[in-house]
Amino acid sequence: MLDLHSNKILKIENLEYNRCLRSLNLNNNLLTEIEGLETLTILTDLTMKYNMIEVVEGLENCKEIKKLVLSHNCIQRLKDIR
Repeated sequence: MLDLHSNKILKIENLEYNRCLRSLNLNNNLLTEIEGLETLTILTDLTMKYNMIEVVEGLENCKEIKKLVLSHNCIQRLKDIR
């Protein structure tokens, strides 16, 4: 579990060495897009509440996600969610 909530994060980056990460909390930051998760292929729990995300994309490699929480964002479009 990596808890990065309430850190005023603008961009998801430098997580490529956390390939074994299963749970990530990015609640209450300043994120506008979902990016930088390409190497987190075994991530099962992603929480990104209270950000400014408009488009849900960038999760193509996160095929193991069981719990995705994106409430309280500005989501206008879902792109290739399966």
